[in-house]
Order: sequence, then C-alpha cells, then structure tokens
Amino acid sequence: PPGASTGQATSVSTDAAKLNGMVSPNGSATESWFEWGTGASSMPNKTPKQSAGSGSSPTPLASTLSGLEPGTTYFFRIAAASGGGTMKGSTESFTTDTLPAPPGTKTTPATSVATGGAVINGTVNPSGFATEAWFEWGTNSSSLTQKTPRQDVGSGTSATALRASLSGLSPGTTYFFRIVAANVAGTMKGNTLSFTTTLPLTPPGAATYPATWITTTGANLNGKVNPNGFATEAWFEWGTSSSSLSNKTAKQSMGSGTVYRDVQHTISGLGQGQTYYYRIAVSSQAGTMKGDVEQFTTDTSDVTLRWQPPTTNVDGSAADDLAGYRVYYGMSSRNYSHVIDVGNVTSYTVKNLPTGKFYFALTSYDTAGNESGFSAEGHKYIE
Repeated sequence: PPGASTGQATSVSTDAAKLNGMVSPNGSATESWFEWGTGASSMPNKTPKQSAGSGSSPTPLASTLSGLEPGTTYFFRIAAASGGGTMKGSTESFTTDTLPAPPGTKTTPATSVATGGAVINGTVNPSGFATEAWFEWGTNSSSLTQKTPRQDVGSGTSATALRASLSGLSPGTTYFFRIVAANVAGTMKGNTLSFTTTLPLTPPGAATYPATWITTTGANLNGKVNPNGFATEAWFEWGTSSSSLSNKTAKQSMGSGTVYRDVQHTISGLGQGQTYYYRIAVSSQAGTMKGDVEQFTTDTSDVTLRWQPPTTNVDGSAADDLAGYRVYYGMSSRNYSHVIDVGNVTSYTVKNLPTGKFYFALTSYDTAGNESGFSAEGHKYIE
C-alpha cells in the first residue's frame, strides 16, 4: 500500500488554508486527497483527488480550502489509494484567523472643569489591533465639529484610559464631547457626555436697607442680595454698638441667581427706646461680603403731645385769660377714659402706656373754669 503522512496547514487566513502532506506510491499508480471537517472524529469533506504517480519516493501534495468560517478549528488528514490498498495519515488541525474587531469605546465624565477649560476623558479597547483615538467636541450635541489630536492606543486587548485638555472655553457654557477610536476593522464612537464651564468667581452682592415695622420691642431688618451665579446664604449681624455686631440671625438660602433678591428677618425682645445697629452679610464659594451698617431706634410706650396756644375764644374775643389744658386719652375714639390736667404748658408726655391703639385730644380752660371743646384727635399704636 502507499505511504501517507499528513503535514501542517499553511497560509491560514480568516476563511482559507492550505493543507499539506506527503504520499509514497511505492511503485504503484496512486491517487491522493484530503479529508477535513470541524470534528476530529468526523471529517466528511474531501478535496478533489490528485495523482501521486507511481514512484517509490515521497511526493508532496497540497490542496487549498476556501470559504471557511473565521475563528474556527478544522481537522484534516491526507489519504492515498493504489492497487495495494488505501492508507490515511495522522489527523492534524488548524484554526482560521478571527476577523479584525473594531475598538471598544466609552466616554467618561470630564474633570478639572474651570471657567475656561476642562479635561475630557474616555477609555478605548484596541481589540488586538493597532488603534488610534481622539475626542470630538463642541457646543452642539448633534454637531461635534472640534477634534483633539490623535493618540496612539496600541494593539492590546484591554481598556486604556485617555484624556485631552481643552482650553480657551467660554465661561458658563455647556460643551458636549465623545471619544472616537479607529483600527483596521472600523471606527467607533463613544457615548456623548457634557460639562458646563464655571462662571468667574464673583462674590455675592449685599446691600443693607432701612428697618421697617419698628416697635417698642422689635423690628424687621431688610436687605438685598445678588448671588452672582453661586449658591449663597445670607444673614444679618446686629447689636447695640456699630463696632460690635455680635448677634446673628439664622442663615437663609438665597439660591444661585444673578439678580438682587429681597431678604428680611424679624428680631424681637429689644429694649424700648434703644438704638440698634445692623448690616446684611452674605457668603458663597466666591467669598463673604457685608453691607453697610444701618441703625434704628425702637419705639417707647410714652407719647409726647405738643400744641400751639389758642389766640381767640370761641366767640372771637382774645384768649387773654387762658389758665391751662387738659389731656384726654383712651382706646376708643372720642370716648376717653383718662384725663390729665397738665397746667399751662404746650407739651406733655403720657408715660408707660400698655399695648394697643390710643386716641388723644386736648381742651383748654380759662381762669373762670370754662373749658373748650375737644381739639382735633390724634392717635398712636403702642406695641
């Protein structure tokens, strides 16, 4: 019988390979072929038969397979037949090459974001083939027209972190970006992410405004605040000395807008007739600012009345026998519960009035005891 020896496959590619072997006819006319398949125990495919001649020395034979599947292991052996019988060589194998894989890409969040720059980031897996990568970016998510310089990522099979620094950006502007990578298998683009450059660090604006609703024991402190684009808190500092505002109100959130907003806080438990000093204070990541110091004086529970002496009597005669005045007051208009003879003066202070609304009026009287009607009425609310 002929001799048959299976060789190694050569010229292996993604879809083809060359099968090799040696046949010794041993002096008889011999034909040869290759059997092959994807199973070592079942090789149903056969190449066309070839004449190996009738010599006595080994003859190399080969056959090329095509249309194979990428990344697949195939088994094969050479077979030879003559009048002396059929012989088959040993079973060998080869694996076709895999198709080139496109790179894997992933865009990751930007870092070091500032008013005029940022670092954009991403990862690339070359998938085993020489790969280059770059970033596309711009202010429109659907049109990333700017590109960073290309970077060599190598030909590894694991993700590699990449970054690129952007500069000359506009403050307070949103930018979009993505990583892009290319190798022989194609170009792949990562997901699109965004970042917003920061605004310049402008400290918040603070303006102290006059106090309102001043009573005997309390007042509303007022001011205006402009956060200037950063999260801002505001409070009032106050006390009885303009150089030592040791008291502070609770902090209030003023947001992060760019226009002035009103801020107010009510303080209570103050002393009557006492002068207080105050100012507004604000703070954000851009700094702390304080407004001008303003002042107010709390009311007292005393009411001082002042008037001009009459010059004529009701009948038109000269009021030359004026003897004095009486102060009437109470908590009901023209229905007075208290009267004080204050003598012949032109001012008088009613002291220590309780809380409530009080009405006041005057009368005058002459040396004979004749009393005039009530004057025009005044009133004041005591808090």
